[in-house]
Amino acid sequence: MMKVFVLCFILVASALAQKGPTVGKVLSPPRGKTTPPTPVSESDRDKRCPQGFQAVGKQCVQTVTAPAEAVCPPGTQQLEEKCATLIGKRQVCPVGFEEEDGHCLRIHLRSPQTSCPEGFVLVGKGECAKKVQGPPRALCPGDSVAKGDQCFRKHLEGPKFVCPNAFKQEGDRCIREETFDCTPPRKSVIRPTKGGGGKKGPATVEEFIIQSTCKRITSEPARKICEHGKLEGKNCIFDVEVQPIIEPGKFVEVFAPAMTECPEGFSATQKGQECEKKEFANPQFVCPPSTTDLGDKCATFQPIKIICPHGFSLENDRQCVKTIFAAPIIEYSVTYTCTGKNCAQGKGH
Repeated sequence: MMKVFVLCFILVASALAQKGPTVGKVLSPPRGKTTPPTPVSESDRDKRCPQGFQAVGKQCVQTVTAPAEAVCPPGTQQLEEKCATLIGKRQVCPVGFEEEDGHCLRIHLRSPQTSCPEGFVLVGKGECAKKVQGPPRALCPGDSVAKGDQCFRKHLEGPKFVCPNAFKQEGDRCIREETFDCTPPRKSVIRPTKGGGGKKGPATVEEFIIQSTCKRITSEPARKICEHGKLEGKNCIFDVEVQPIIEPGKFVEVFAPAMTECPEGFSATQKGQECEKKEFANPQFVCPPSTTDLGDKCATFQPIKIICPHGFSLENDRQCVKTIFAAPIIEYSVTYTCTGKNCAQGKGH
């Protein structure tokens, strides 16, 4: 009879903890044997855990770690361990400024400064006054009358009589005496002549001339002319300048509109009642309330989401852990006694 020693190893495969340990299978008996081996009792086994596993109670346990993955929702991005939603900055004007046509504008208003022309004083709202002496007044004395800045008195004088040539003035008449030959025509006188014996002789004709000189006097009114002025009636009338009496001018109050002027750097408004100065400033870029300023952007933050691979659980914030359970490896031996073609089980060890 020949003893054959067969060492059979039952290998138990690893299984996940949630599925429980996997039962090992006994190896078949040696070739040609018909009776399968029977597992030995618990006391006859040597147990050990697979490589990488540790015995915990009756089980083999392996702890597997994996890096956690930080995930941000769509539309956000990871910034400093948080998920940030980026927002553009708003353009606003500094305090006290208002936006106008893309600029920041602040208008300073002041009342205009009121002044009067030189020599005037302010006497009312928008009115200036001063007392000035009027021009001296010329008064014409007596019966003289003013013509412009001069005084004149009417003066009468007799006219000048003028006679034509060849006339001579006699009073207001012009007399002209003319002499001329007024000899009458030749006359013939028949005178009888005496003859002898007392008889009439032949008549004789005598012609004689009486030389005569005549004087003719012509009288006509003399022509009146005025050396000064003009003839009015029988006299010449003209103005004679006389010295006026000068009186000093009276003081009168004259008015002028007040002048309004804006302070330096200011200009009048369209209505002209106030002065304004426009101050411009660059707009400021600020973040909306409840956001964080990141320089050129603003952001709202939310916690980052830490996820682990499937089957892992999160521990210590960023550590993903999975526990794998496996049945221990059981090692045992069985002795077979074979007689001929049959083998009988012996005591295992």
